[in-house]
Amino acid sequence: MVVLVERVTHAIHERRPATRKELLELVIRSAVDVGRPTFYALLIIICALLPVFTLQSSARRAGALAAARVTIGYKSAACAVLVSRPRTERGSNL
Repeated sequence: MVVLVERVTHAIHERRPATRKELLELVIRSAVDVGRPTFYALLIIICALLPVFTLQSSARRAGALAAARVTIGYKSAACAVLVSRPRTERGSNL
């Protein structure tokens, strides 16, 4: 989310949209630009948490619940990127 806001802010300062329609197109274009890198970053974080699930005994009880919650959150975000990205790439007329 921070990456998207930064990208949109940079694009607004760079292009200075005059109308609301231009601003909306700029936001959509910025979202498409950062969609794929954001998705891969989420996958890398999920993969980094996988060793926590292989811990044994009390260490597993301490870390697995937190890791599971974070993983579910990141998986949800990755699914949101996958669901929203194809619709914006088709070039909807706004």
